[in-house]
Amino acid sequence: MSARIRLYVDQPLGKGQAVSVGADQTHYLTSVMRLGAGETVLLFNGRDGEWRAELAEVARRGAIAICAVQTASQLCVAGTLPADPAVHESRARGQ
Repeated sequence: MSARIRLYVDQPLGKGQAVSVGADQTHYLTSVMRLGAGETVLLFNGRDGEWRAELAEVARRGAIAICAVQTASQLCVAGTLPADPAVHESRARGQ
């Protein structure tokens, strides 16, 4: 199954990073979306971009997902660059 389910997590994301998924999100993944161990999801945290992760362990109280590949950088995910490059440059200089 291709990873089309996106979950917000409040943990660092990076290649090989193990991410714990809470009970509520695990319930959503297993009972609503019918996913199990070995399937993939997309994780994001608002800082490290979006990552494809494999559900390595799934239990009633939570799951562990392992980040494999970054699918989008945070800049692409947020898309919040100012339209005027001069504004961006002045922000970089602290003005």
